Amino acid sequence: MGEEVPGTWTRPRSGSILYPKISNPKSSHLQSAATPPAVSLLPQTIAVHCGPPRSSLWSIRDPYLSSSSYIAQFHHFEPPPVELNCCRREIKMSLVNLSAVCAHLNNATKARLALTSIPNSNLHLKLSLALQNSGYISSVARGGPTPPPAHGILGYPAVNDEAEGIEPITRDNVASRRLWLGLKYWQNESVLGKIKMVSKPTRRVNIDVEGLRRVVRGEESGFVAGIRSPGESLYLSTDQGILEARECVEKKLGGLVLCRVL
Repeated sequence: MGEEVPGTWTRPRSGSILYPKISNPKSSHLQSAATPPAVSLLPQTIAVHCGPPRSSLWSIRDPYLSSSSYIAQFHHFEPPPVELNCCRREIKMSLVNLSAVCAHLNNATKARLALTSIPNSNLHLKLSLALQNSGYISSVARGGPTPPPAHGILGYPAVNDEAEGIEPITRDNVASRRLWLGLKYWQNESVLGKIKMVSKPTRRVNIDVEGLRRVVRGEESGFVAGIRSPGESLYLSTDQGILEARECVEKKLGGLVLCRVL
């Protein structure tokens, strides 16, 4: 009939499907009825995941044998989609650049500079506008390697307004564009204070609305310390842009915690 295997099963020579070994001669017609065309819909081998949930080890075994026996084993890796890798890489590089911006602003306030520039990007622009909305900086203007004209920073026209305009962004000069920020001081002290990162390229800190409410009340939530003073602010990247923590609580939004102003 076929090749003998341990147990009460017989492997026919015509295929790899196992059939029950029938020892009673009177029931031999049942064995002959179990031909490969009659059971062609049954699986011959199956692949089963082995080991821990994150393991890549799979085994090929016969569905009609015990679960402890297998024919062969192999490793099957399922890498994440390319879009996910690109998204993670962009977030990581954005946080690296943002940490450099925070360090630059701290150095500029220590040097008592009235005007400074940072690299132009959408993330830097949104954070700068959020800082201006909170009153930490006086102006935000996009320009080139040199400072823009005074009316572009102050917000009202000057005498030479028509002769000295702001250069528009084109494909040729987009790499050299910078954001010029006007810094504010009060009684020889910087209004911006010290700005430090909360999320890092190796550790992104996300927070929900409930955790953000505890932070606003001055309590700690995970890696985020509470807000202890009225002049302290926490900025998050949400679906509606970069907002301050108190605005996120009002709008019931959570997101990625970017930086903190002390």
